[in-house]
Amino acid sequence: MMMMPPTVCMITCALLSCSVNFAAAFVRAPAASTHTMTRHQEASSPATSTALNLASDNEGSGGLFGGIFAGGQNMNAAAADPNWDDPNRGIVLFEIPLEKIKVGGIRIALSLHCIGQQNTPNKGTWLARQCDDGVIEMWFNNPDQSGMFSITLTELTGGKGTIAVERHGPRPSLVYQLQESLQLHKVLDELETLAFGNEEEVGEENRLLVLAESDGIESARGKLPARQEE
Repeated sequence: MMMMPPTVCMITCALLSCSVNFAAAFVRAPAASTHTMTRHQEASSPATSTALNLASDNEGSGGLFGGIFAGGQNMNAAAADPNWDDPNRGIVLFEIPLEKIKVGGIRIALSLHCIGQQNTPNKGTWLARQCDDGVIEMWFNNPDQSGMFSITLTELTGGKGTIAVERHGPRPSLVYQLQESLQLHKVLDELETLAFGNEEEVGEENRLLVLAESDGIESARGKLPARQEE
């Protein structure tokens, strides 16, 4: 057998050694899961579970009505219904159909009325607010911030329209509902004045509103609790 010169043999051995080392560099490393948790594993780990629970608690006590109304005491309701604190989901208390409506004038009149009622029966009881879309809101600010009502003026085709009042809040207190009833009777008084007051000097064509039904205001009043003395 022919023997290779010593120099060639040494070079060959060196090349073989480099090839083995180069191949070893591409051996698959241990699975990443042994070093890094998957999302599922993270969620089930004690530390992460605690963080998720804290985040869930914060979400449950937040939101429009969770933070402002009742201090977020309705987490069970939030879990059962993800839209439980949606401010657009109100309970319609009454709606008055109108034969004619002048939205701008009525909005000014009712806004001024509500501003004048903010300290009734006590200072800071109510907070009046007009939204960008023109809806008038009365927030029950004191003592428990458990609810609010909104007044929506809608102009329909042909000059007709509606005035709708809704209640908002996950669990309005009995105190709120009593004060709400008193306020809504006063709102109806204001609308009655706009519809029928000073008949000698203001003709029907110049009024801010004309009822589609002559008993429309009284019909709305009948849907409220009986008027109580303040």
